[in-house]
Amino acid sequence: MTTLYKLISEKELLELGGTLFKKFVPGLPLTFDVNIQQDNHLKDPGMFLIQCEIEEHEISGFKTLNTGELRVETDKVPLFNTLIVDKIKILDFFGNTEDLTEESLEVLEKEERFFKTRLDIFLETNNRTMIPYDYLDQSDCTDSTEKEIEQSIKEIAEEQKIFARIAKEKTSNINTVEEAAYFLIHEDLDEKQIRQIKNKSIVTQFKRGYDHFGLGMYLRNLFIYPNENKIFLDHLKNYDAHYVIDRGEHGEGIIADLVWRILNDRQTTAENQKEIIENQKAAAKLWEEFYNKKNTENLSPDAQYNLMDEFVTLIKEGSLKKTPSRDSRLLSYNFEDKIMDQYLELDTKKQADKEHYMEYVYRQKVILAELSENELLIYDQLWKDYSTLENLVSKIEQKL
Repeated sequence: MTTLYKLISEKELLELGGTLFKKFVPGLPLTFDVNIQQDNHLKDPGMFLIQCEIEEHEISGFKTLNTGELRVETDKVPLFNTLIVDKIKILDFFGNTEDLTEESLEVLEKEERFFKTRLDIFLETNNRTMIPYDYLDQSDCTDSTEKEIEQSIKEIAEEQKIFARIAKEKTSNINTVEEAAYFLIHEDLDEKQIRQIKNKSIVTQFKRGYDHFGLGMYLRNLFIYPNENKIFLDHLKNYDAHYVIDRGEHGEGIIADLVWRILNDRQTTAENQKEIIENQKAAAKLWEEFYNKKNTENLSPDAQYNLMDEFVTLIKEGSLKKTPSRDSRLLSYNFEDKIMDQYLELDTKKQADKEHYMEYVYRQKVILAELSENELLIYDQLWKDYSTLENLVSKIEQKL
């Protein structure tokens, strides 16, 4: 693979943005450096440095100048565009950022959002999905008239009535969370839905609200809103068979978590479950001691939340006697001690080094995702793509 570099103006940046950074606008020849020239910004202030990649064997189809630069004549620009691997990437800006327009910043922010989404989805899928360059612009939305919207609302309302009746019939004899999970896996969810759940990496299980409007909404509609089975609702309310990071709005997260664990063979071992229960008892005792030392009369809900936040922060900082060192979250997914130590070490670094906080967050996601050596190389490039844009946007925002 050959990497090519080029300085472009703000106008050219906006033109590239219009192509989703997939191709150069035809009409003028292109000249590329094959190496980054560190003094380019001294010769051409107010320019963006970009890069693109093409296969090495394709270079021979274009002219190499005496200076070592690559020249793409006007008539060959369309051909060159077809050879660009992935997309054109923005590396830096040289000059006075105060001269840039808000429109340029919006283009850069969109690219930052794209690379963050690409990084997240790569880590959150077991098949390491790599989203295409136009992912953020793909939309099924179409313009609808007021009459069409009104008709659509009526159809949705009717579908919900039918679903509620069917849901009541389906769930009336389900009394436990385990029965609900078994029903979903063996009777309710189709093959596509099963594949989607299996493809969710463990990273998703550590995200709060990840599936609130997807599977979470489906489970609320199926098991909670129409359900009059008090036995099941009480079992769900008191369920504590394993550690659940996000219990959801009404407990639906507990069901979703168990389904994911069964399909991905991550059910908590009996030994780890026993240790988690001991951890919870120790944490409850520590919280009680902390709470009793505070003036807690007539605390508002916000004050209660702030007190809990203070408690968690003091534990992380080591100001309070800690609960057992083996983390319940990680224990519940049966991680080995070495992996848990690496993860918790990054927790400490997040507290001590705020400047690199997000880097540590993503390194924790890498640990959870259990990437192979080849996948780690891909991750390194994805992180570089995202962090480069994030740093550039921050630099420009500070000056605008």
